Formats: sequence, structure tokens, C-alpha cells
Amino acid sequence: MRNKQRSRPGEPGVIRLGLALAGVAALVLVGSSSVGARELPATNGEPGRALLPAVPGFQEELPGESPTLDITFLFSAVATFSPLDSSTAWSYWGAGCRVISGGTAALDMDLHLPNQAILDYLRVYYYDADAALDVSARLYSFDAAGTATELALAESSGSAGWGDAGSGFFFHRVNNVSESLAIRVETGGASGNIYVCGVRVRYSPALIFADGFETGNTTLWSVAVP
Repeated sequence: MRNKQRSRPGEPGVIRLGLALAGVAALVLVGSSSVGARELPATNGEPGRALLPAVPGFQEELPGESPTLDITFLFSAVATFSPLDSSTAWSYWGAGCRVISGGTAALDMDLHLPNQAILDYLRVYYYDADAALDVSARLYSFDAAGTATELALAESSGSAGWGDAGSGFFFHRVNNVSESLAIRVETGGASGNIYVCGVRVRYSPALIFADGFETGNTTLWSVAVP
């Protein structure tokens, strides 16, 4: 019986295996960098633009940044928003984006989430090439009795073109019994160099014991069994 010999580091067999593995890794990395790339079509005289896929790593997407283990996102195109009032003049740029061209420079959207959900982050997406104006997105709570409470603000800065801005973390538990929620995007004025494209909120669905029992308190229950 012949004894099998093991290749030692530096021998041809080991070198060939190492090069093969390195090649596979390089192909995987190169392939993954192009997944999800998309192109905005040419619209209103603007040339088409290639958009690279979003890079994971927004603070609201990182693990460990959630009040519960179950988080989800709601992403809405600004093309679905309504003008704040009859004076608002706008045009559709394309790809879900709008350009505000006159009047009150604001658009609104009703936000519908499950009752008792925990809402904690707002992000706005835009194109801003106007050095004098910025894009903002505000999350409001309305009580139908004349009170509007601003819960979060995400605002652009500068005029670097395509971008996004986050609000930072906040905490709001949705109460569909006593409030309505809305998101308002504004540009500060009419501008052909600003396209408001989308907003995204992060929330955690209602907990099973969202009435307070998860804290060990049974006073809100109709019956307490010893």
C-alpha cells in the first residue's frame, strides 16, 4: 500500500488551490457590486442616469438599532403625494419624482400604519442642485381638534445632486384612535433644480402585549387571574 503525501505550503498543488479560491472570491465580489443597479430614463430633457444600488449601512438598517426584534419599512414615491393647497404647481419628473414649480412648495401624504406600532425613523430621497433651497420631510400627528405635532424632521443640506437625509431616531407609538399621521415634503420654494422623489419610514409592528402587560403590569387588563 502506498502512503499518501500531503502538499506543503508553497508546493504547486497548494498554490494552484489558493489561486483558484482567490479567483472565485473576486468573481463573487465583482458580481455582487452590480446586482440591483438600475437606470433612470431620460425625462423632460434630462439625460438618463445610472443609479448604483443602495449601500446597506444607513443607521436605521443596522442590527441592534430596533426597539423590538421585528422591524419593517414603508417606502412611498412622492408622485403619490397630494398638493398642500390649490396654489401648489408641480410637474412629474419621472421615476416617482416631482418638481415643484410654483405656489406653496409642499406636498402631503397620509401615513397609515398598524395601531400601536412603534414608529422611529424617517428618511427623504431627492435630487438637489439648488444652492439656495433645501428639501425637507416632516412627520406630523394631527388630533382633529386643531393641534398639529411635529414628530420628526429629515432635511437636506447643500446642492450635491442625488442624495438622502435621515431624521435620527425618535419614538412614537401609533394611536389610530386619537390621531392621524401625515408626511409633508417641502422645497422652500419653486425650483427646476430640485426633484423630491421618496420618503421612507421605519416601524415595528404592534407587540402582542402592546397594552402594557409586557412590563409586568396587569392593571390595564379587564380580568387579572391570580
